[in-house]
Amino acid sequence: MEAICRRHLRGCEERFSGKTHSFFNNVDTSGSIMFTYKVEQYGKLPFLDLLLVQTGSGVLKHLIYRKPIHMDQYLKFKSHDPAEHKLSVVRTLLQRSQTLVTDNQDK
Repeated sequence: MEAICRRHLRGCEERFSGKTHSFFNNVDTSGSIMFTYKVEQYGKLPFLDLLLVQTGSGVLKHLIYRKPIHMDQYLKFKSHDPAEHKLSVVRTLLQRSQTLVTDNQDK
């Protein structure tokens, strides 16, 4: 019985997401804007630069999300860029962590 319910829900989700996806991609008639979407998997959903995670108690927490192809490359310290730019990279990363991440252990 449970497998039938899961299969039915998955079918409804696929039909709904397919309709939504085609609606958004048909809004722009020139075809220059294409929308993509992600489906929640294992209680995790990437949204912009956040990873929304639903805990076992139902609480939603935020983490910094990086695409799998992210290389963690920023300005090199020995580059000839101004020191203000180098410090700005570090400051921005710290500020993102402090303002976006909800759990202190994850910061």
